[in-house]
Amino acid sequence: MELTRSKVQLGVVIAALSTIAIGMGGKPTEQGGSRIQKQSNDTNGKMTALLEDRDKSEKAWRGKVEGLQGELLTVKQEVERMKIQQQTTDQMVNTLSLEVQESDYAEAMRQVRESVYKISGPVGHGSGFPITEDIIMTNYHVADDNMYSRPVMTPIQRILQPGMMLPIPHSSIQLPFPKVPLPADPDKYDRTMTARSYTGDERKKGEEFRITPVVLSDGRRAQMGDIQLFRRPPDSPHRPKPVTFGVPKLGMPVIIAGNPGSISDNFTCGKIGNTFMHDADSELWQGQVMFTVDAGLNGGNSGGPAFGIERKLVNGKPTVRVSFVGMISFGFRSTTRLGGGIRSDQIALLAKDLGLQLMSDEELAKAKQEYSSLTKKPPKQW
Repeated sequence: MELTRSKVQLGVVIAALSTIAIGMGGKPTEQGGSRIQKQSNDTNGKMTALLEDRDKSEKAWRGKVEGLQGELLTVKQEVERMKIQQQTTDQMVNTLSLEVQESDYAEAMRQVRESVYKISGPVGHGSGFPITEDIIMTNYHVADDNMYSRPVMTPIQRILQPGMMLPIPHSSIQLPFPKVPLPADPDKYDRTMTARSYTGDERKKGEEFRITPVVLSDGRRAQMGDIQLFRRPPDSPHRPKPVTFGVPKLGMPVIIAGNPGSISDNFTCGKIGNTFMHDADSELWQGQVMFTVDAGLNGGNSGGPAFGIERKLVNGKPTVRVSFVGMISFGFRSTTRLGGGIRSDQIALLAKDLGLQLMSDEELAKAKQEYSSLTKKPPKQW
């Protein structure tokens, strides 16, 4: 298009020159016309060469641009590949960093130390833990027939039974030992147990205080199956640290806190192996969802908490998180290191009936749906 325009312009110039020549002397001379034609041809040749050079330059630049675009595309593809590789590497690092390490167990024990108690009565002891600032949970079989009467008798009163005849020295007279006054309904209101806070060190004795059974509005104790609730006295200076409820998972590393045998303030470690509906003949576990753990358990661990250990990213940093996943209720006396107890979400479902919100409604709804498919016998009510 530009070449055609240039030729048109050149024709206009030649016509103008011819006109001038005619004006100066009539028809152009043959010699003058040849010179003008030659100049026109030279001009056309030069312009054609310039246009061809320009086309070659444009083609060369176009080739360079296309080459650069290809290189840019290659760079972009390489960047995307590196991003994918980095994401894969980050996922691998996160996976490795979120696996529970051996050193995490000590940190987990430190976090839950203030959430464990030794629960004692006149004939034995077990373990327990606070679910709120005022309510402590343990096994019913720890508290059953294992409570002190109120008012608490002195050591002499425990030796001298009510009605025993006491001789007066140097005389033949004997006087009956007076009975200890009790409330009107001793079976419900006159019982206590001793709770001692956990220190993590048997050489350091924790704070001891009396706990009393939680009594429902109809006068019954808050006991359901193998679950027993106690209340911390309002005047106690001790301020417990309630456990944080979580959900047990297969293979989850756990620590079991409790007081096995004659040993107090003890931890054992294991992993959750199974969850199942325990429909044994025992009414204690009827309709309750249990879990198993391969940790060392003995008498005195009953009623104690099992804490699940996880690592989670907090502000991009792996952090140890510990949550209550169940209450220890049984163990097998063998070398299998196998025991278990009641799942945390089962406990939260039962506590909801008492107005205690221990887990979110979403978590409770999920647990209820799962348990409905497992239930062969309905769980007992409070």
